[in-house]
Formats: sequence, C-alpha cells, structure tokens
Amino acid sequence: MIGVIAVVGGSGASLVALAGDDGQTGSQAVLFADMRTGVLVTLGVGFALLACSVGVTQAASTLEDRELIVGLDRLGMPGRELRRARALTVIVPLRWAAVGGALVGVALALPVVGLTVLIAPISMVVIVGTFLAGIVLVCLSLLTSRPLVTAIRRGA
Repeated sequence: MIGVIAVVGGSGASLVALAGDDGQTGSQAVLFADMRTGVLVTLGVGFALLACSVGVTQAASTLEDRELIVGLDRLGMPGRELRRARALTVIVPLRWAAVGGALVGVALALPVVGLTVLIAPISMVVIVGTFLAGIVLVCLSLLTSRPLVTAIRRGA
C-alpha cells in the first residue's frame, strides 16, 4: 500500500509543485504547498507505521523462536549469520512488496505518472527518495530486536 501511495503521491506532489509555480495567487500557492506537505506527511507516517510493525513483529518472532535461537547458538552458529537470516526474512518480502506496490501505483496512475516523468522529472527523485527513506527506516527497525536476541543467546 505504501508503494502505491509513494508512486501516486510522489507524482501528485510534483504536479502540485508545478501548478504552484505558475504565478498563482497567495492562497492558491498555500493550498498547493499544503497538498504537497500532506502527501509527504502521509508517506512519512505510513513508513513509520510500517517500521513499527516490523519491529514489533521481529520482537514477537524472536520470543517465539527462542528455542531455535538457543539451539543454533549451541551448534555454534555465529551471531552475524543469525542477524543476516533474520534480516532476510524482512528484506526479501519488503523488496517484492515495494516493487509490486510501485508497479501497481504506476499502472493505476499511468497518465499522471507518465506526465510527471515528462514534465517534472524531479518526481522520480521524490518517489525514489521516499522508497529509500522508507526502506532504511524499516531496516533500522530490525535493530530493535537485536538486544532481545543477544539476551536469549546469553541466557542459553
């Protein structure tokens, strides 16, 4: 869902920015700036909620997998490999969801997206920047369960 919002919202924000630059009156310029801000706030809140969800899910998964983590630790699995495996359980689906959401967003808003790419190529920067910031935020949320894994491994 966030991928669709990022593509459609990024394209819309670029069109709004273009419309606001055409010598609009003061109230129209404020309206366009508020619309652009609203799109960016929606994307920011959406990615923050996604990151919180991933953090909570990883903590719950860590508690559920306590016996597996202890067993792997006793078998001598390095902590680095365990962190890598846990990250892959989030990154792989995130990658497919982001690409899939972006493709659905492009398909649903093809006229707007195509127009903004031609008229305002900065829209691609907004869209890619939004995706990168969101993915970095989600990756940072993976760090929230690291102390829990360390405590489980030490308690083994």
